[in-house]
Amino acid sequence: MPKLRLFNLCETRADCVGGALSVALASGKLPSLKTLGFHSFRFDETGVGDLGEAVRAWRWPPGFTKIDFTLEQTDVNLDELIRAIGESEIGLPSFVLGLHLSYGRLSEEALASLAANGGGASGGKLSQLKHLDLSSCGLDDARLRRLGEVFSAHECREMVRIDLDYNRISIEGLSAFLEALSPQSLPNLRRLSLRSQNTVEGEELGVREQREFASAVASLQAAAHRNGKLLKWR
Repeated sequence: MPKLRLFNLCETRADCVGGALSVALASGKLPSLKTLGFHSFRFDETGVGDLGEAVRAWRWPPGFTKIDFTLEQTDVNLDELIRAIGESEIGLPSFVLGLHLSYGRLSEEALASLAANGGGASGGKLSQLKHLDLSSCGLDDARLRRLGEVFSAHECREMVRIDLDYNRISIEGLSAFLEALSPQSLPNLRRLSLRSQNTVEGEELGVREQREFASAVASLQAAAHRNGKLLKWR
């Protein structure tokens, strides 16, 4: 169906099988398609593998409408998707504006792999992404440092919001994350959310510890600004 521009599935639950839809879109058989009638693809554990396959195929319709990808299942291993983005020729499709992966799981090794496949002058393989949600993903300091390396390799010039709430991030980890960034990384980032971090043992911080954490974050933010980094982060 090379001339098909609109395939309206908004009255169905097709958006719940975002992985399978992605495989169809990346097949190269729908080059003129603009929309499926909705703006969010949801996927589960099976869909992660499908989405990874679609990202590697990279034959997406060039004029497809802007969409988000949202993980609908908890404790899903996201490593295959993260590696696929790095190994793909173009990375995440340019029409994907939001990647909502909260309650998923990803390894330090997968993040390191993505960082190693840097994006160069194009801005990287996450170049059009505006919102990344990694809340409740079990991120610790080592993973956060690798995430900083990802954003150094893939500048993500369109990114305006990153959610890292409910993880196990310490001030030392945030400092390492910021140190890994270059002044060109995330130039339009306005919000970096770090609410309700837990200890390494998974225990919730007390009121006093939360206040100390917030104060230290503010100090690191000011230091980053002095170094020419994340100048729009407020």
